[in-house]
Amino acid sequence: MMQNYSLDTKLKLTKEELLQIDMILKKESKRTTVEERTINAHKENYTENAHSVPVYKQGYFRIEAQSCEIDQSIRTSQTAKALDTYWDATKFDSIHAPVSIGKVENKALFQQLGQPRCSHLPVKFAGSNDFKIPNEYSNFKEVLTKIISTETTLNPNLNEYYAYLTVDQRFVPKGNSQRIKGAHVDGIPRNREHPSTQLIDHSYLVCDSLPTKFYPQSYPQMKKCDLLKHNFFSVFDHFKDESSSFVVEPFLIYLMNAYSVHSATNSETDLIRTFLRLEFSTLKFDREGNSKNPYFNYDWSPRQCHTPKHLVFPDFLL
Repeated sequence: MMQNYSLDTKLKLTKEELLQIDMILKKESKRTTVEERTINAHKENYTENAHSVPVYKQGYFRIEAQSCEIDQSIRTSQTAKALDTYWDATKFDSIHAPVSIGKVENKALFQQLGQPRCSHLPVKFAGSNDFKIPNEYSNFKEVLTKIISTETTLNPNLNEYYAYLTVDQRFVPKGNSQRIKGAHVDGIPRNREHPSTQLIDHSYLVCDSLPTKFYPQSYPQMKKCDLLKHNFFSVFDHFKDESSSFVVEPFLIYLMNAYSVHSATNSETDLIRTFLRLEFSTLKFDREGNSKNPYFNYDWSPRQCHTPKHLVFPDFLL
């Protein structure tokens, strides 16, 4: 259901967004409520998975990497057991379902609007366990503390990993998705020629609505596929079993890894969605369009990164 956010108290927009809204409103001939006009303005400017370049000026807060007690079922799950291991396509023979590691206690704080969108913002660098998170995201401190504590407990080599924060909080029109549609995984090896030399990426994610859909099934076809030739996502999409799929619960925090096949879902109504992901990887996420953290001293030359166009669906699977 569409949530009743009050424009003057909750919907904090930038000056540029307000100017865009004002221009659109002037073109409207009929009289509507303030909230309806705001939604219409967002619809006019909506783009799926849009990039943005946030600027941080409020300082940062730290979260100390401390271990915690976690349920044994989390430790023994296929998803957690695969952490800090090298890429192996035969792992798709097993089911790597998302594992809930906790929940959001303060839902109102988590849903607080006005935070800038960021994509793969580095909040921890390899060689250190120092997490520096811009104060603009202080309302997510509860969630991030739970994630970092769980990661510290499960990953004995956390020091070797980078941590990247993605926050996506915006209007999603009916019939659209906020994130990437189609069955896929997060963490296809960058080195497609020698993928087994890369430790797999893994992530923690949580949202307040329009939850992610997962396909907890085996994909034995993958061990026959070649990352240099074949489009893995097309194989996932072809063999996904909708009857075994499920969507995760809002406000629960989930761990997934590079073998957890999932997809965004389309909204059945107009809504404002808050999505957060903290991803751990041994790689530099220096892709063009990724957010920059001014509280670390680094200078990565941004590189263009696209799925190779020559990749095809393997004909031997038809």
